[in-house]
Amino acid sequence: MLTLSADLATYLVEVLHLDDEVSGTYNRFVFANDDEAHAIRDLLLRAGCTEFSSPAGQLVLEEGRFIGFGAWMSGLDLMKKRLVGARVISRTSKDLIGPALVERMTTAATALAVPQKDDWYVARIAVVPDARGKGIGRYLMVQALEEGRRRGCSRCVLSVDPENNAAMQLYHRYGFEVIRQPFVRGGVRSPTFSYYHLARVL
Repeated sequence: MLTLSADLATYLVEVLHLDDEVSGTYNRFVFANDDEAHAIRDLLLRAGCTEFSSPAGQLVLEEGRFIGFGAWMSGLDLMKKRLVGARVISRTSKDLIGPALVERMTTAATALAVPQKDDWYVARIAVVPDARGKGIGRYLMVQALEEGRRRGCSRCVLSVDPENNAAMQLYHRYGFEVIRQPFVRGGVRSPTFSYYHLARVL
């Protein structure tokens, strides 16, 4: 039996490991190495402004075992998180966040989805490798869409790595269509970065 839980703290190690996987394309463009990526993620996590920070993040458990997580929120809540994150970064020591890193983060941000304040934004749907292909992604998608409807949003938007075929199939199954594909250059480990932006009516 599948259940949702907002108790990220209990499963934080598992959540962060899985988030590393789903954020790999972004991380390789922005960060020089995994240690740098983790330092910035942890900084934003402590400030409560990662996209999966409470109350957006939801774990999916199967008989108490962590098998995936999702994160969803209104466009307005996403804007607030991003503003807080920008403030945190601007106040951080230049030894941790130098000008080149800030420039790459700024460049990458232009390829991220920018929902309207009354949109419903699905930030994450991620499933551990040994639970994939068992309907967990569909379960999370249904939960996300139902919550968006409860919140009175009329449109749902999300971003996805163009190379993530399984995610693209899932989103197409639920009626999402590509509305934009920005493309940027100037990364450190990966020279280019692009996400599909998808949307559907709720």
